[in-house]
Amino acid sequence: MDGQIVDRFERAMPEPAILEWLDGLTQKIEIQQVVSAADAGDQEALARLAGLWKTLDQDEAILQIGLTLMKYECFDEVSQILVQLESRGFLEPEAEQLKAALALKIHGEVDPEGLRVSAEANPEDLEIQLSLARALVGSASYEEAFDICLHLIEVDRMKTGESARELMIEVFKALPPDEGIVADYRRRLSMLLF
Repeated sequence: MDGQIVDRFERAMPEPAILEWLDGLTQKIEIQQVVSAADAGDQEALARLAGLWKTLDQDEAILQIGLTLMKYECFDEVSQILVQLESRGFLEPEAEQLKAALALKIHGEVDPEGLRVSAEANPEDLEIQLSLARALVGSASYEEAFDICLHLIEVDRMKTGESARELMIEVFKALPPDEGIVADYRRRLSMLLF
């Protein structure tokens, strides 16, 4: 599809297995077409995706829809998809990353600028500093947020520092592992803790 392999199998299979594989392939092609239409700005396609996942029985296809819906900030649907995937008792790494990214969006509901003023006026108030770090994470200002978190870990390891460490881990899970900032701050966090 579009010059790319959608799926394949490499060994002989019995007819029922091939029929099941073809059904799955048909689903993948349909999903890919709807995703492509949504990426092209088709709002109807996006609405269709939001309902399509409920009719599927392939976890991989459901996850692909979840990733697309996350891109378009359909957070309620993504949350429902994650609940369904978690009901299996596990999440694959891509689904764990999706869950972490969804959790970060909650922090984005707070305006960091108002908190920045409060944090600058009250540098000793570690809770305000932690709130600022959370808001910065929500606005994708990760480097500044991480610097605040490392400071909190250094000065108040057991209380706000522990919450700051958890926030950093949450962001590490949400970002791609090969992201440069993740490797750098993961190393700095380890050096501080050990």
